[in-house]
Amino acid sequence: MIGLLRNLKKFFQRPVSLFAFSCIVSIGTLLLYNIPFFRFVIDNSNESPLGVVWLMVSLVVIMLVLNFMMTYLTMFCLRIVGRMIMAILSVINATAVYFILTYNVIIDSTTIENVFNTRYSEASGFFSWSLWLFIFVFGILPALFCLFQSVVIGKIKKLGIYCGSSLAVVLVVALLNINQTLFISQHDTELGGLLQPWSYIVNTCRVF
Repeated sequence: MIGLLRNLKKFFQRPVSLFAFSCIVSIGTLLLYNIPFFRFVIDNSNESPLGVVWLMVSLVVIMLVLNFMMTYLTMFCLRIVGRMIMAILSVINATAVYFILTYNVIIDSTTIENVFNTRYSEASGFFSWSLWLFIFVFGILPALFCLFQSVVIGKIKKLGIYCGSSLAVVLVVALLNINQTLFISQHDTELGGLLQPWSYIVNTCRVF
């Protein structure tokens, strides 16, 4: 165990650029926390097989780019606080996905309101070893990476280049999928409630 901790410490001490760090976090967020989102899109899209593939590719690109941009901005501007935010989001993401997969819930404003109004004695009935194991593997381990990985922040010039490029990519891909507006409007609650971490962030703001 001690040897494992030493190896992890050595691994985290190897510095990576903020660009690489943001890419890793973005890809991890996509793969670990947003599979239910893409499964819903596949199950409910009326597009042809080729159209579904194009829609999925477009959503993957948009999600990767937006998560990259937000991670880069958060880490560049907030530094240590940004690390803490990223770690907390990892744990909440894992918890949200567990309840989505286990109980088929949608993280909408009603769900968030119920969470804030639920007593501990009522919520404790949902606690289980599978929940804690899920949070440890998909929440705490990624959180440790966010907290302890050595990152070279870089200069503000790169911040402007990467964020400007990210916004341009999102705009272009969104315009190419303008015909999907009806699908999104029909399923906005489900799509928004399955998209992590934006589901609980946006709906928490709505509740308050």
